[in-house]
Amino acid sequence: MLATTKTIHPAPVRSALRTWLLFAGMAGSTLAVAQAAPSFDCSKARTPTELSICASPQLALLDGILGRYYAQARGSLPRGQRACLVADQRAWLVSQRDVCDTEACLERAYLRRVRALEGLLTGMALDRRLERFPAEGEPPLLTIVPAGDASGVPEDQFTEVILDGTPLEDEGGYLLVDGDFDLDAWHDYLDLQGDLEGLRARFGDGPIVIPGIVGGFGGGTLDARARAAIDGVAARGGRLRVTGRADYVDAAPHVIDSGECAFVYLLGPP
Repeated sequence: MLATTKTIHPAPVRSALRTWLLFAGMAGSTLAVAQAAPSFDCSKARTPTELSICASPQLALLDGILGRYYAQARGSLPRGQRACLVADQRAWLVSQRDVCDTEACLERAYLRRVRALEGLLTGMALDRRLERFPAEGEPPLLTIVPAGDASGVPEDQFTEVILDGTPLEDEGGYLLVDGDFDLDAWHDYLDLQGDLEGLRARFGDGPIVIPGIVGGFGGGTLDARARAAIDGVAARGGRLRVTGRADYVDAAPHVIDSGECAFVYLLGPP
């Protein structure tokens, strides 16, 4: 008959084990809290939005992730693009985040913004904790077109525009076109520049209308990295969404003003 043995830890050892287990549990709890910390000091929270974020581990986690993403994106951008991102982040806080009055609304706002900023973090590690949140439909930011010289257009003539289409390089800038775009007509128009009789014979009298042109935006302030990203989309026939402000011209496609920031998002298939 085999004898059974029982290991008896001396009292000091048992006490040490209990102490180790206690601190191990506390460390795990502390780590979980640290992982859910927002990007700001909750002891200084004053607004209803800040108080809601501090009261919700889920919102605190999203705020902390967004804070890191924003800092990484801002640090990786050239100065002109960085200034546009800073202004856009402030606008998002006022017009998207702080208008929410429910936790669900705040979560959606954060997820949309996080997904958008992910596009600027090429080559950087993304936070895998986001995998447990539902995917939002916000397209990722591909690049930012920084503001150039002001055009002198009066403020009250600007309108906010959203342009969706395939990019086509045009004299250093880009057109956005859709499936109705007549490429042959566009080439004819370019070839006949300065030939009024030829233009009239090809397109008739009156304003020249090329089907399928959604709008356009300037490229004079784009750096090589931004231009390469847009050209890559154009080469594979991909689609962009460009948001910005344009001088309103009746019955003509919108062209985003070169003195304004523009935000270029990558769209999926139509």
